[in-house]
Amino acid sequence: MNHNNKYAIFCVIIMITLSMSACSAKQSEPQKSNGIIQENQVSDEGNTDGKPQDIGSPDVEYVDDEYAMSDNLLPFGSEIVYEDISYKVLNVEKTKKFGGRIRNNLNDLSFEGIDSEGNLKGNETYVFLKICFTNTSEKEKEIYRNQGVITGIAEDFQIFQLSADTVYIDQFWNGGDESSVQHYVLKPGESVESEVGYLLQDADVQGKLYYMIGDTSEYDDIDNKFVALEE
Repeated sequence: MNHNNKYAIFCVIIMITLSMSACSAKQSEPQKSNGIIQENQVSDEGNTDGKPQDIGSPDVEYVDDEYAMSDNLLPFGSEIVYEDISYKVLNVEKTKKFGGRIRNNLNDLSFEGIDSEGNLKGNETYVFLKICFTNTSEKEKEIYRNQGVITGIAEDFQIFQLSADTVYIDQFWNGGDESSVQHYVLKPGESVESEVGYLLQDADVQGKLYYMIGDTSEYDDIDNKFVALEE
């Protein structure tokens, strides 16, 4: 083999080696998206936590490993008795307008603010519940009109909390200090009707809502009841 042939073979070997090195380097580079290096991309296809990915807003707070019993999901208009107090939702209003309600009784917890009349500016909605509270016991009882929590229920009956804090009560109770204005005292057999307001994200209001009465430290307590807020 002459000198020229040896030189040509040597050049071919060098070119093949360089080509293989370049391919290897390219495969090891992190993926790029819109000019940003993303070293650890994760796909939703591998989701195995059992939680629906399209329920309500991204801020939904799931109650870990706690599920409602199907027998405890009640239709709208059902009466719940918990610790000798009867709760019955009479009316539900979902609105961005504060309406003719008492402005001084509104506790503004909105993220995007309200106007001078109390109307919501952003992607939030008021849920006003008119509730009848009745003392079913034989003694006078102080009740908590902000006792209930608005929740959603996933298809597998897992509970997710949407709103636990009330932002409005139509009439203040003056029998205590400022922290107890949502309380009320009922004599045996006495009832009172009050409108209680909650604040939810717009996306959450589109789903089916439930008014939960019971032990909020254990959402799956066997005595907890969930009343649908629509017929």
